[in-house]
Amino acid sequence: MNTPIDFIAIFVNWLLNLLIFCLFLRIILSWFPIPRGRFTEFLRELTNPIFRVVSFLPFARVGFLDLTPLFAYFLLELLAGLLQKIFVVWGANPGIYAF
Repeated sequence: MNTPIDFIAIFVNWLLNLLIFCLFLRIILSWFPIPRGRFTEFLRELTNPIFRVVSFLPFARVGFLDLTPLFAYFLLELLAGLLQKIFVVWGANPGIYAF
């Protein structure tokens, strides 16, 4: 039986996974000369706040190498793990994350 905290935990986990997927999609699409359109602008609008937060790290750019997407991924995974632990402490079923 799922409690309301389980549904909230599943929803937040789903949103973070969707955001990570959009982040990867934007990274892959940045390798190709794709003209700007609605979809690429949507990805840019969705992922720019994360990139802005991570770009303030002093080691996000090393010479010509931009590691901002890598650190953004690590930040989102860290946030997902932290929220998962918080939801389990609040009483969510730990088995709901096994999908």
